[in-house]
Amino acid sequence: MSRIECVETRSNLDLMLGMECYMTREEPLIPYKPLDQHNFYVYEFTREMGILRPPIKPLLDRGNIFVYLLIKRGIDTYNAMKILKRYLRPKRISYYGLKDARASTYQAVTVEEPENLMTYILDRNLEAILVGITSKHARRGDIIGNCFKINIGEIIGNTGKDLLKILFKISEHGYIPNYYSYQRFGVARPITHIVGLALLCNQLEKAIYALINGRPPGNRSTDEMIPEIIETCRKIIDSGPRWMHIEKRICSEYLSSRDAAKALKRVSREYIELYISAAYSYLFNLYLSYRWKKHGLGLQIAEGEVLLRSRLFGLQIPGKELSSKDIEGEYREIYITSIETFGLEPCIPKLRSIIRRPLILPIKIDLLDPDLNIIWFCLDPGGYATNLLREIFKFYSAKLFSSDLNIGTNY
Repeated sequence: MSRIECVETRSNLDLMLGMECYMTREEPLIPYKPLDQHNFYVYEFTREMGILRPPIKPLLDRGNIFVYLLIKRGIDTYNAMKILKRYLRPKRISYYGLKDARASTYQAVTVEEPENLMTYILDRNLEAILVGITSKHARRGDIIGNCFKINIGEIIGNTGKDLLKILFKISEHGYIPNYYSYQRFGVARPITHIVGLALLCNQLEKAIYALINGRPPGNRSTDEMIPEIIETCRKIIDSGPRWMHIEKRICSEYLSSRDAAKALKRVSREYIELYISAAYSYLFNLYLSYRWKKHGLGLQIAEGEVLLRSRLFGLQIPGKELSSKDIEGEYREIYITSIETFGLEPCIPKLRSIIRRPLILPIKIDLLDPDLNIIWFCLDPGGYATNLLREIFKFYSAKLFSSDLNIGTNY
């Protein structure tokens, strides 16, 4: 496993999300179809049941908590949980982690004291199959990892040799960068981290501006933004689409009170935490890019980093514990410059917790079907399959999420 130098990105979207480096120099492939449940599969890897890839072995345990295999297609985990709760009416339901809404995903769900115990649930976008009992609930992040099957041939058409060159180069290194990837920040409106940073820095009008417009505040003062916020809010209230329910709540209060703090209190705590978490993710990405440019990327740790261990491969890998006190020196200057490009005023956010995350993840890529270019690989918890796909498609990666999306080059 060798040290990798940074190949700087040409994607404005990547720069906006702090993902400034690639590990390969090969020309990007162009996707003709987006990722969806027909070509992208995610299988949870649990300690008790192994890889949740059919056929599934029943869980032979003791306890009074029911274990279901949840198979969902094209919906997010939050909505899948709402559907299961509607059927089962449990005292408590829990899961190990969120799974991509675009994929066909297989994950374990634990259910305590359901009013309606069912062995099989079939809904439009999901199935749930009772596979055993256990004595403990699933805990977020407490898994070995996730495995991915991707039919790249369906996405790119007939360019197998070019794909193999890139996969071979990545396999030579044996790891990929562990960026928080596109899905973490919102794909069509990738501003959740900007909202979070504005909240952490108490720049509330700028948080509202980014939320309702779907873009950074840019070079505007607060006084300049307020008339634009009012105008945009009026349009959202009058004719905003149904999916803008958060924006409508904010705008309704802001138009009534002109008070940014009151308006943001109309947003549920769940979403506020999502924005704050996205800000943390951006800070990590920015550090990873800074470190990559300065020291390269490999198994060796740099000053101020820690050694972590891969759950999947048992390998020691470099990681970073990032807190407010770590935003200093050269990294501080890079951070301040970056938030100023968003239109935020210089500020060091007061992080409520420490980000502790590997900088790289080991990977072993298997070609399941050379003719159809179907690949299989597993990653440690929190790893994004799109960090591999990003090396294949580079600045065309945004097209993986929508066939008419071009923000990867034009955002």
